[in-house]
Amino acid sequence: MNEISKGIFDTIYLKSSKIWFLDSMVIYELKVVEQPPDGQEQVGYTYPVFKYTFHDLRTMRCQDYFSFTDTASVQCNYQLTNTETVLYRFWKYEPPFEEMYFDLGDTMIGNRKVKMIEKRKAIFSIDNYNIAGKDYTEHNNGYREILYIECGVPDNIFHINYKAEQRYPNCKVVRRDGCDLQNNSRRCTENMIITSKLTENERAVFKQWSENARTTKVPAIKYTESFQRCGPEQSPLYPKDF
Repeated sequence: MNEISKGIFDTIYLKSSKIWFLDSMVIYELKVVEQPPDGQEQVGYTYPVFKYTFHDLRTMRCQDYFSFTDTASVQCNYQLTNTETVLYRFWKYEPPFEEMYFDLGDTMIGNRKVKMIEKRKAIFSIDNYNIAGKDYTEHNNGYREILYIECGVPDNIFHINYKAEQRYPNCKVVRRDGCDLQNNSRRCTENMIITSKLTENERAVFKQWSENARTTKVPAIKYTESFQRCGPEQSPLYPKDF
């Protein structure tokens, strides 16, 4: 299972979402952003869960559910294009812009030794910087991304960063830290594997939802249509006092 945290670190603007994966299947936990009442900003934003999305990475088909159980019913049924993303793009994808990678050495995550590399995007503005005594100039959008790569682990269809894994055969990206450095704010996204084992209940959900994906009679719709048909207002998980 993965956990993704997004927001501005060390502020009230920080949320996390869970992602479960098994073989070529992914389940996303989707949350809605709930703003605090005027005058109570110090309380912080809340992020209640409103649905779960099952995604078969091989077929790109998705189904939405309003509870994380093996008895839940399919609410929405749709197929993603290669440019559409539910929560994070985990499949093979070649970005339309140049990316540069720099080795940062090894580190430890728990008791596991991993490689650290930095990814930079060559777009939008020009930056001058120095790495390991060498000067570089690049077009950059102020975004920095650190990837943590573990070698000697089994391969699967689950790709946090496919292009980086091509550079390191027999290795997998197991964590991603990204920071948007524009506007003097540290907006960060952390994506890391928090456990490599599923519970019995989680496996039961995957088994049933994968069967539902093959047999559901719910009419297929466009991904964008699911925003309304399976949005927060339709979910029994989300409180209706807004």
